[in-house]
Amino acid sequence: MLLPQDHHFEPRPQILEPFSDIFGMNSLLSSEYIGISIWAKNTSPLLKDLDRYVKIVTGMALRKLREEALPSIRYFLQKEKDKQAIESALQILGEYLQAAYIKENTSSFTQVDVMLLSKSKEKGHLDTVAAIYVWQKNAEKAHMLPLKQKRIPQKE
Repeated sequence: MLLPQDHHFEPRPQILEPFSDIFGMNSLLSSEYIGISIWAKNTSPLLKDLDRYVKIVTGMALRKLREEALPSIRYFLQKEKDKQAIESALQILGEYLQAAYIKENTSSFTQVDVMLLSKSKEKGHLDTVAAIYVWQKNAEKAHMLPLKQKRIPQKE
């Protein structure tokens, strides 16, 4: 992986600004950093960038931000039309909700997050949603997800 200090790394100007501190992630995650949600909001659209490297680095950054990036990811999923960008954002949201479920941290996500993840076509995401519904004692919604899985052609 090439880093900004490597002389071969020349990102396009329109992606340089949001990533100005991406490789100094520790300073970004420090408690003194106030603009995390603004940074996440400006970064989320980069999930649909044509450059594969930009998508990977954006995903890594949003995963590290987790809870602080969740509102931006939620908004992005509600507005975005590009399928690949949506899949990337759903992957991040799925990882976050699965971790919250395992830690039994109900206050770290909303029903909107669960509803957005339920639109995924990945079995793992739908299993996470079903587990959260059971955990919330909402058996009716949990039983609807296996029916949805049968209608969705599975990736091979």
